[in-house]
Amino acid sequence: MFKSNASATHRTASMISDISHEFEEEGFGRVRLLAPLSSSRRGPFYEFRLNEMTVNKLQFASLGLYGRDEEIRKLQEVFVKMKSQSRELVMISGAAGTGKSALAQNLQKSVQKAKGFYISGKFDVKQRDEPYAGIVTACRQLCDDVLSLTEPLPEIAPEQTVEPCTGFLPPQSSLYRWNFSFEEMKAKLQQELGQEAEVLSTVIPNLKQIVGGDYLLAPESGVGRLEARNRFNFAFRRFMRVMGSFGPLVMVLDDLQWADLASLDLVQLLITDRENPSLMVVGCYRDNEVHDAHLMTKMIRDIKTSSDEDGVSLTSITVGNLEVPQVDKMLEDLLSSTPKKTMELAEVVHKKTLGNVFYVIQFLSQLAEDELLSFNIGSLKWTWDIEKVLLSTASTANVVELMQKKLNKLPKGVSEVLQLIACLGSTFNYGLFQLVVHHLHAIKPPKIPIESPQVDTSSENPTSNGFRAIDCLNISVNEGIVECCGEYSFRWVHDKIQEATYSLIDRDELVGIQYRIGQLLMNSLTPDDIDTIIFVVVKLLNEGAAAGLATDYAMCDRVAKLNLRAGVKAIETSAFLTATVYLAKGIELLSNDHWNSQYDLSLELYSTAAEAEFCVGNFDRMTNLCNEVLDLSNRPLLDKRRAYNVLLDSLGAQDRMSEASELCLYALYLLNCQLPKYLIKMFVVAGFLRTKVLLKRLTSEKVSDLPTMKEKSKIWAMALLGRLTTFSYLEELDILPLVILKSLRWTLRFGVSEFSPPAFALVGLSLVAHLNDFTGGKVYAQHALSLLESIHSRKVESRTIFVTQAFVMHWTDPIQSTRKPLLHGYQVGMAMGDTESAMWCIYFYLENSMHGGGTLPCLAADLRIYSNQMREFKQSKQLASTLLLWQVVLNLMGESENSVVLTGEAVNQDLTLRQAHDNVHLYAALRRMQLYIACLFEEFELAVGLIKETGINYFEKVMPAVFGLCPLAFLNGMACFAVASKRCGRKYRMLGKKFLRKISGWVEKGNVNVRHYESLLEAELAALDGRRSIALKHYDISILLAGRQGFIQDQAMAHQKLGEFHLKSANMQDAEYHVGEAIKLYEEWGAFQKAHHIKVKHEKLLAPPSEILVAT
Repeated sequence: MFKSNASATHRTASMISDISHEFEEEGFGRVRLLAPLSSSRRGPFYEFRLNEMTVNKLQFASLGLYGRDEEIRKLQEVFVKMKSQSRELVMISGAAGTGKSALAQNLQKSVQKAKGFYISGKFDVKQRDEPYAGIVTACRQLCDDVLSLTEPLPEIAPEQTVEPCTGFLPPQSSLYRWNFSFEEMKAKLQQELGQEAEVLSTVIPNLKQIVGGDYLLAPESGVGRLEARNRFNFAFRRFMRVMGSFGPLVMVLDDLQWADLASLDLVQLLITDRENPSLMVVGCYRDNEVHDAHLMTKMIRDIKTSSDEDGVSLTSITVGNLEVPQVDKMLEDLLSSTPKKTMELAEVVHKKTLGNVFYVIQFLSQLAEDELLSFNIGSLKWTWDIEKVLLSTASTANVVELMQKKLNKLPKGVSEVLQLIACLGSTFNYGLFQLVVHHLHAIKPPKIPIESPQVDTSSENPTSNGFRAIDCLNISVNEGIVECCGEYSFRWVHDKIQEATYSLIDRDELVGIQYRIGQLLMNSLTPDDIDTIIFVVVKLLNEGAAAGLATDYAMCDRVAKLNLRAGVKAIETSAFLTATVYLAKGIELLSNDHWNSQYDLSLELYSTAAEAEFCVGNFDRMTNLCNEVLDLSNRPLLDKRRAYNVLLDSLGAQDRMSEASELCLYALYLLNCQLPKYLIKMFVVAGFLRTKVLLKRLTSEKVSDLPTMKEKSKIWAMALLGRLTTFSYLEELDILPLVILKSLRWTLRFGVSEFSPPAFALVGLSLVAHLNDFTGGKVYAQHALSLLESIHSRKVESRTIFVTQAFVMHWTDPIQSTRKPLLHGYQVGMAMGDTESAMWCIYFYLENSMHGGGTLPCLAADLRIYSNQMREFKQSKQLASTLLLWQVVLNLMGESENSVVLTGEAVNQDLTLRQAHDNVHLYAALRRMQLYIACLFEEFELAVGLIKETGINYFEKVMPAVFGLCPLAFLNGMACFAVASKRCGRKYRMLGKKFLRKISGWVEKGNVNVRHYESLLEAELAALDGRRSIALKHYDISILLAGRQGFIQDQAMAHQKLGEFHLKSANMQDAEYHVGEAIKLYEEWGAFQKAHHIKVKHEKLLAPPSEILVAT
């Protein structure tokens, strides 16, 4: 009996109809379309029946689940919870054959009722090196479900038989309608995925049919391997978010214990995605095959550890064997009998099978085949003889032996065919089935495309045993060995059946058979067809190569090239560990003289393998591969480009910045792009002078007319200069300005490349940071942004936006205007895999939002979300700064024990200080935020102590040109004037004036964001000197400017200071008004603790007037 595939779409019906027609011509039975019994059913479903008379067959498909009430209840509860916007991971464990998959499938009706998506995939022990196998199967099914919306509803002919079939669930076909149309889904996918749809289409080909081939763009070239992985993961997340936005999404992954590392990482990434509120992943695995060091165990452990932070709920369900009463109930339903009659048989079955569901089914099937369990046509009842059953059956503790006996009873030709098909994995295509069968049985069929074979059984010739391929498939399906799982696709009913079939192959012949099948596929299929099953083909060939069957040069060369193709395909989907296996095998197959006889293949294998080894953190192996390439003599320098690049990546990843800088300088020297070693400061000054002169004649028109850089060596030099910029900054090398200026001159001399926009942006940063030339810096920043449009590449867009908006534009433009570009830079960076730039963009978006008057409660929510994302993507530098900013916000909101100590939910001040011992950037970030919070809560003695410790210009050296320097200078000045007023000393008055002069200089150069800072400091200085009228004038100007520009927190401070100024003059009415305004504005900002601080400080001023008693 053939069990229906519960997830097939109605298009499978046309395929079944075609094959059914072929079967009927030869008298092999027929396929029947079963109509729904009533209109309450969501739609028709299809069952493949090969025998017209099934009354005397055991109907296992009509059975439900036994002994699983508690497990079903728990599973349904989790699903209900998921529908209420949560992410749920359910792990179902148990031995093979206990019914884990059937339990998970019990969810399908509930999912369909909720108008959601139920998808499933399975991992294969024979194809463990194939990345994402189970996930890809599930996602292809998901796309098929969506595509089914484009098809008309099939009409049910009146003469078609209607039968009840409660044993399986109806598929999500076009008859099953969701609350959306195909066009709505298509539009949403196009909008959310954009160019990333092309990234996903490499593993989900039918996604192209949804978004449209014309909509897809060519993928970005030159993207690094790690960036490509980030981009792939980001695209997959967005795809799942879109699908989940149309209804609850349940993904069942079977045999998760055989999943590859890339699949497990992706599962963890999907289930921890906070932006996907309706996702449920059900993982089924064999607990007896999973140990403490297993990859899946680590995944579960990691999810458990971070479940509170990530908002993931994890549920574990264990499925065991059936007890005797449960087996008895199963027999009662199966045999349409009563407990009294079936109990004795149930005890025997349980004894022989130990209650394993799969074993029970196979055991009962064997009894029926041996006629020990038979249907009496006369009485219309099932009959059996217990004594005969006991005498004729052996122990079935090993289901493989039971299945072997069943398989040995098949016609010899069918058994041999199935043994060969077992080598292809858990699923196979009919075209492959036909190809393998006929080649190994003396008849070579015509070449058939893998995805949509044109089945023509009329031209089939019988095998050496008299069977055609369609005959073998017919018998295999009828015997319950394989089943349909899609158009022209079939799978083994259970992996234990595949295992039993595979074990029938003689061990001495196994490798040879696998190798011959691999050769057959390699020689018979087109390159495109090979790519669809590349991992299957390569695995089969590698088995033979390992046994020494691939001996001649030509064959080894071909297999090595296929391993390269498999490795590259694995890398394209970020399955780097899998890629290292294939690439290492490819290198092993090279000849001894390969650098001369197979140079191009060797170079590609070694370079790609080095990149893959770097991505998995195997630096020693990577270094050896790179050195072999770099040691080659009389070879073009550009051939060694990838080896140099991956070495630089590894040195940077290991924080060996000095070595990375030296290697970068050496490579630039080889490219005739040299930098001076001596008199560096003199060259820096001269370079900046030339840059300022150049500014006057470098118009937008001239920049737009610059030619495109075409020479590969020049482009690589630009890439190396970009890397050297990062290394020099982190290493604090004096050569940094020269590197930036060299990039500018290289662009002007040789043309524009994709690395030119960030180079122009960095020149703008340098002018701002070193020369205080805000206008010149803005011009170069604008040139950088215009170049982004001309190069038509998004690879460096996030980095360019980060530099221009975080360091340049805010010196002349309102700080609020940087928020939208920074948010766009984050989105582009995430989409392109440039997570480092993306996370810096979002950090400065958050900090600029706070300084620009953004409400603190909303900001706190964003900080929580993005800090989790930074932690997830391992962006530690951005995370450290974000956590400090978050704690500042929490302190202002009153969600910490001590308002001026940065210890609370986000961060621990003492721990961060210890971590910052050897990290100058973390130390500067910590001290900056301490100063900020100390000044806001008027702990001015603490503030001036920190100013003494760090110095006036410390922060400008460590973090030049960031906007945070502006409010910091302002608050430092306020603290100095406050201490000067308290101590009546000149020292802090002079120090405060230095900060005032700095801000006044910024105002003179066109900084529109600090004018209210200047006015408030002028007011404080005038108040300190006793110039009352001038102080009042500047207080009013500061309040006006801050309010007009949206700096609500600074407007609040100006009101507070003006109120306290009036209080000193005993002007109680004005003092109360301005202090009250300050409290109102701080509360509007969300700084409830700061508002409370003012209330406590001015409790008497704000107290209600005393009641006046009047005598009557």
